Amino acid sequence: MIFKSDTYKIWVCSFKGTLVGYSIISFPKKIKKARIYSIAVLKKFHGRGIGRRLLMKMVKEAQKGNYEKISLEVAVDNLKAITLYEKLNFLKTGLKKGYYSDGKAAMTMLLHL
Repeated sequence: MIFKSDTYKIWVCSFKGTLVGYSIISFPKKIKKARIYSIAVLKKFHGRGIGRRLLMKMVKEAQKGNYEKISLEVAVDNLKAITLYEKLNFLKTGLKKGYYSDGKAAMTMLLHL
């Protein structure tokens, strides 16, 4: 973890001094639903389990904090990410049209802990 506050945590993954992935999650104080703001891995490092490890770290932190749920948004055409989230028991809960700056829609997903 490279950054930690009362409500946010950020992790990074590096390889030979190069940043290859990161994740950002929010842990609100008044509700027991954490929110993944961002998780990304450089394309040439896809398929190496980096995204899964970052995601699992966020899930473990939420469990340690007694959070009940984790929510996220993912681009509807990001099938690799959606598949990963579903393998880890995230459920599709809705759609946000025009969510991203390029006009793409986002799938909303939720994990019950």
